[in-house]
Amino acid sequence: MNKRIVLLAGLIIFGVYMVIDKFITPIALWISVPLLIISIVMILYGGLKPKDSIDKEKET
Repeated sequence: MNKRIVLLAGLIIFGVYMVIDKFITPIALWISVPLLIISIVMILYGGLKPKDSIDKEKET
């Protein structure tokens, strides 16, 4: 799966959670904790680049 798609999906999950929790209704911890862990892992996976790709970008 494309890393950009994973990053966007993680950000959308996190954003939707924040809007629902703050403005609509509080979300129970047993739902929110696993959901936020998944979204943070997706954001980190999609946002981090391996060192090889960073070195290749500097060369070009």
